[in-house]
Amino acid sequence: MKYFKTLLWIGYILSVVSIIIGIIDKIAGFVIFNLGPLSYFRFSVYCLVFIISLCFVQLVLGKKE
Repeated sequence: MKYFKTLLWIGYILSVVSIIIGIIDKIAGFVIFNLGPLSYFRFSVYCLVFIISLCFVQLVLGKKE
């Protein structure tokens, strides 16, 4: 995969930013984009699952070469 590291970094950054926004939203109680803190946590989980699946794909493609 040509852009593997770039996709991983994008996933990591989106996940960390959404976790931070979710924690701040839960503590402070303000709402960003009319979404609750649980929505941000779910989005971060989706990003992490995407990163894990990319890692598995890279492992499988690496074994074939």
